[in-house]
Parts: sequence; C-alpha cells; structure tokens
Amino acid sequence: MSLGTTLKNQITTLIEDANYRSEITLSHITASNANFGYDGLTETVDSTETVYCIPSNYVKANVGLEKFGNLEKGDVRMLIKSEQAIDTNDKVTFQSDDWWIRSLNPIVFNNVIVAQAIVLTKRQ
Repeated sequence: MSLGTTLKNQITTLIEDANYRSEITLSHITASNANFGYDGLTETVDSTETVYCIPSNYVKANVGLEKFGNLEKGDVRMLIKSEQAIDTNDKVTFQSDDWWIRSLNPIVFNNVIVAQAIVLTKRQ
C-alpha cells in the first residue's frame, strides 16, 4: 500500500468517526436563467444527500496536511471524502445556514487524491 493510500485511509477514518465529524446537507443544484436572464437565476434542486465532513484545521493539526488557501472572514473550510460527487454549483446546509461552495480542491498526496477541501461562504 502506498503512502498516499495510507493517508487517504486515515482521513477517511476521521471523516467517518462520530467523535470528529460534522454533517452537511448537500443539495445538487441545476441553475438556469429564466426569461432569457431578465428574471434572474432559477435554481432547481435535483437531489439532496447527507455528507460527513471534518474541519480542515483538525486534520492539519493531527495528520499534518498543509493549509489550502486563505479563508475570508466568515468562511468555513471542510474536508470531505475524495469520492464524494460535488460541484461548485451545489448548495451546502451546515448548522441551519445555507452556504455557497466558493472553492473545491482535491488534496493530492503521492499521486493519490486523499480528500477534497471545500471552502464555504454563507449565502445572503
């Protein structure tokens, strides 16, 4: 087993551990312009699912991953499983608030995607 696979398994174990994980609701969204864009953007929720995640600062402190990008005030960074289907158009509900996915980055170690880092910005 490669070092990348070992790290991926450690992060997956953390994400699945009820002592550390948080829950988010991921809503897969299709966005379209209504009336040729004159009536604004229309969002249609295609499906929702519960996804486990952990704050990236926990993993950095305990597994030793580098920080990925800067957070703006009020933003939240989470790590999710590498296999999770997610898109920057999706909506996240976390602690009863709705969030935009500002960025989505795979974390690669030793040619293995070990997790995905998402940065969330609260929707207005």
